Amino acid sequence: GKGKGKGAAASGAPAAEGDAEAESKEDAPGDSESGSESEDDEFKPDPAFGAKWEPVFGDKIEVQVKDEGWEGSWYAAEVRKVRGARAHVRYADLMEEYDSRKHLESWVDSSDLRPQPHEAKPSDFERKLAVGAPVQFQLNDGWWEVRVVSVKKGRAGFTVGSHLYAERHETTVAKLRPDWEWHGNHWVEGSSRKRFDKKGEVLEGLALPRRVKKDDSDDEIKAEAEAA
Repeated sequence: GKGKGKGAAASGAPAAEGDAEAESKEDAPGDSESGSESEDDEFKPDPAFGAKWEPVFGDKIEVQVKDEGWEGSWYAAEVRKVRGARAHVRYADLMEEYDSRKHLESWVDSSDLRPQPHEAKPSDFERKLAVGAPVQFQLNDGWWEVRVVSVKKGRAGFTVGSHLYAERHETTVAKLRPDWEWHGNHWVEGSSRKRFDKKGEVLEGLALPRRVKKDDSDDEIKAEAEAA
């Protein structure tokens, strides 16, 4: 159902901050820890591709939800207001917990926003899906960062999972998309490291390999693949 997260700890919709709290944070932008100063070096824009994207009123965007049980998820939304390093957004598919007719709205750090990725998948996306490949999986009205755990014969289906959650999901390619990374003014496809502009046109050169933090996901995926 709408507003429900993937993880076992998730309950209801992500917490929405009150306007009063948001206004107080906006009045002192210098106190915020978000924004370009704390931006991960991996995701800095490339000057060759133009100015860094900044959200403005009316932008169709995705929000990285970081509440417990929602880690690794992206949800479509629209920017309603921007104040300093924070933005007020209205989610496209998440509804208020106590009023299912009303779209959830909240204040979020602008650093947790990105444009909505182009819908077209690279022509070789399905052919290159393999065990261990990073992808994004459509679930509960959002897109979740996962890895391919197994591939059925003839690519009739895929099992995906994340080290953040104990769950595994059977799915088809229709509910998978590339592991899109937003680098400030261009997209990077997680597996191939190819770069794309906002419209989906391929850009010159490849991005550097991503620095992956050590976790147990690769070992778990290898073990499951060997047992399959």
